[in-house]
Amino acid sequence: MTVRINLLPWREWARERRKRRFFGALGLAAAATVVVVALAGASLNASIGQQEQRNRFLASRIGDLDERIAELEELLVRRDRVVERWRTLEEQLWGGSNTRRIFDELARTAVPGAYYTSVARRGRLIAAQGAAESNDQIAAMMRNLQDSDAFDTPLLKSIEKADPDAVDTQAVTFELTFTTDDRGA
Repeated sequence: MTVRINLLPWREWARERRKRRFFGALGLAAAATVVVVALAGASLNASIGQQEQRNRFLASRIGDLDERIAELEELLVRRDRVVERWRTLEEQLWGGSNTRRIFDELARTAVPGAYYTSVARRGRLIAAQGAAESNDQIAAMMRNLQDSDAFDTPLLKSIEKADPDAVDTQAVTFELTFTTDDRGA
């Protein structure tokens, strides 16, 4: 006698069990994937929110800094105006003392019998006209100008004899130019 065992239902039950395990594992993997994707999305959204918050903070600080930069630029413009006024004032003050110094030196270099009738200044160039009793007095005045610390070498532009029929005692009129020596200023 032989015993015959039908293994077919047992194989089918095993196959069903393996299928259930496979689909269970597949479902578990799908659920885990969904959870991981959801956590990654939430983390990403949190990171995006934090970055947007940082961006808003930086934008507000940049706005504050832009206002401060505008104030600084306005202060720089005002400072430039003050500096320009200061320079103008300084030029006027130094120019005034330089003018006083020039007239002082012109008075010191004058010789008896010669005088200036007009003095004009353009920058460093000074043009002077005057009258003298003789050419020797003009030469002495030019030597005094040359020896002065305030002036560079004078140049005689013209010299003319006065009208012999004139009543006054002027014998010669002259015109000379010289420059100021800014080193002494």
